[in-house]
Amino acid sequence: MRPVKWKKVSIISVLVAVSIIYYIFSHRGPVQSWVMDKSSELLWESFNCKGVLRWNASSKWPPVREVSNILRIRDKQSIFVNGLGCGEWVDGLMSFFPSLLVTGVDANVGSVHYVRKILNGSFHTRQAYDLLDIPLEGDKGFDHAISDHALHFLDKELQCSAVKRMLPLLKPGGSMFIGQNLEKCDSSMEQISNKLSSVNILPMCFWSNECLKGRTDIAEIIYIKEGSLFSSENINPLFKDCTTSVLIYKHIMISKQKDKKPLHPNLESYGMIGDHTCTKSDHSSPHKADEKVKEGIKKAIKDMKLKGLDMH
Repeated sequence: MRPVKWKKVSIISVLVAVSIIYYIFSHRGPVQSWVMDKSSELLWESFNCKGVLRWNASSKWPPVREVSNILRIRDKQSIFVNGLGCGEWVDGLMSFFPSLLVTGVDANVGSVHYVRKILNGSFHTRQAYDLLDIPLEGDKGFDHAISDHALHFLDKELQCSAVKRMLPLLKPGGSMFIGQNLEKCDSSMEQISNKLSSVNILPMCFWSNECLKGRTDIAEIIYIKEGSLFSSENINPLFKDCTTSVLIYKHIMISKQKDKKPLHPNLESYGMIGDHTCTKSDHSSPHKADEKVKEGIKKAIKDMKLKGLDMH
């Protein structure tokens, strides 16, 4: 009789378990949300983050030291990270700047929940270009933005949309780093792009000559060959000669400082300014930079007058 009783109990247990699982996944609620979030987090960690080590003093990637210096990141500032991955950038940045205010997004819900588990910050599930409702830090915007190895999976229109939607999130004078930017620099890139359907290679000088061309809120768009800045072992050998980092600096429209300094910190010492044909920088012409600032102020005053705002 015992085997029969055991069999009945087993069938009942299975039916109860199936009923519970069905209820969880067919009714929206806190239990279902927790199960779904935990499942996606574990799957993301298992498939993408298993071999990823936490940041330490010997870490070479991501290039937090170099980028922090170029963007002039300081502790207690705010930063927006577009593409969380396994939290490598957030982890590295917070190791240097423990009081940094970090907001980040990723299209994969598993990535967001995994990074929430291991790091402090405000993290959201969003596509790289879906940023219209991202809460600004202190309602003023972010000091910096970083998007590394996150955009070239999108077609060029969506890459452009992502960067255009990040720019308004930055404060005046804010800076942005786009890492692993892939643009056509020789004929071999066409053959590579045909083989790798998941990677979208942009036209040459896409950011300065196409997507962001003519924008008056941008002071500088600086291209740097990543091989001259970072360790080449971290660059895909297929794209080694054509992989660039792009630095974008917004204008400080109104400044009370008498001594105007360049927005970037001594990039000449890296041999970066003027080396790349796609770079567009006012730094090489202080007069031109002053004229742009004046134009921006005049436009702002004109807009205010048109809206009937009192200027006094």
